[in-house]
Amino acid sequence: MFIALKPQQTLSMPKDFKDKARRLNIPKRLRPVLYAEFLKQPTHDFLTRFKQGLINL
Repeated sequence: MFIALKPQQTLSMPKDFKDKARRLNIPKRLRPVLYAEFLKQPTHDFLTRFKQGLINL
């Protein structure tokens, strides 16, 4: 699945995803990319596994 975004258009992330990304110190510019990847393979510990290096983009 590919999500095409127009310039200035953002993917609206759920608040819990944003909060968890903020807690894990994931850079702001990387969060929408991670959310798009999360939509492809949704797991409850996606961000934690990414932070540990278990998920590559």
